[in-house]
Amino acid sequence: MSLSELFHRNLGGNLPQWARDILAATPSRGEGLNRWFLKAAIALRRCGRNEQDIRAALEAATADQPVRHGEVERAVVRSAEYMSDRPVPAPQRTWSTEDGALRRKVIQQANGVEVVDLWERSPCRLTDDGPNADGIVDLLFPGDPLLCCAATLASAHTAPRSW
Repeated sequence: MSLSELFHRNLGGNLPQWARDILAATPSRGEGLNRWFLKAAIALRRCGRNEQDIRAALEAATADQPVRHGEVERAVVRSAEYMSDRPVPAPQRTWSTEDGALRRKVIQQANGVEVVDLWERSPCRLTDDGPNADGIVDLLFPGDPLLCCAATLASAHTAPRSW
């Protein structure tokens, strides 16, 4: 029996069915695990569990999965915000702002080279919407180097280009 199954068997009897359903639906990395951590932490908190128990439960439920540093702790802390009457603030995404002075300096150092000049000098002309990835990858990575490709972080795979 896996640690995750053992956890669900031991904790499940002390929780309402709706909370057991949430804990039993643990997704894999790349399929909503981070969101599940928060949902499960809120459920456990609503069932009267303290932060230490919530942390232990989330860690046990995902013992067989790769968990990022601080991911469980962040869910435990954020779950407390959902227990108050105050609206829960959305996480703030920080985007860098354009550095206008640096942009002008780079353009100036390019000696008047414009986007159209770069397009003209490009060894690869993308004039249609056809599949061009193979050709571009060959230009960027000649030979047979190792490449890391993925649709999601969890599905990353590294192999020689020929593969």
